[in-house]
Amino acid sequence: VAPDRLKWIAVIPFRSPGEAVEEVQRVKQLGAVGAMTLGTAGDTMLHDLQFDPIFRELVRQDLPVCIHVGWGHRGLQESADGMFASFGVSFTLPVLMGFFSIVGGGVLDRHPDLRAGFFEAGGDWLPWMVQRMNRYRGVTMFHNVTPVSKHPIEEYLKAGNVYFTIEGDEWLVPQVIELLGEDHVMASADIPHP
Repeated sequence: VAPDRLKWIAVIPFRSPGEAVEEVQRVKQLGAVGAMTLGTAGDTMLHDLQFDPIFRELVRQDLPVCIHVGWGHRGLQESADGMFASFGVSFTLPVLMGFFSIVGGGVLDRHPDLRAGFFEAGGDWLPWMVQRMNRYRGVTMFHNVTPVSKHPIEEYLKAGNVYFTIEGDEWLVPQVIELLGEDHVMASADIPHP
């Protein structure tokens, strides 16, 4: 009814990189505006080199990767001992893991034109995560451990290809907007959540 207003994002099978590349091509032809995955591909973090063909194809097709909350990491899921722990930990933490992979784990270094969005996990964690990643970036660089980002984390955020959805009542909205820029923050609006 309103294809100019209603856009869609396709779920991509990251655990099968060859099939994922084909699916990126297929959904682009069908009109998708993005490719969704969870923050990990099962127990494997997204900066693993096996996923580089997917990221290359996303750039080639001009589609962003959209990291969404969800129960994708078996270890986190098995550790949750109830619904509160499940939503608070195993549902949400993979988005932080995905952020680490894309921004800190070298994905944006290898694919600087890739756009990435982090969805439904809020943004209050971003200032803490940036500070923590920068702190340990220095430690790992000293010990020559990989993966480690080539630049301080803020530089990737200021480059303009990282986006977040946040809730309007989050305490740290001003700091999140300061880190990302107001044009890179969107409302989480599918329910609304509260």
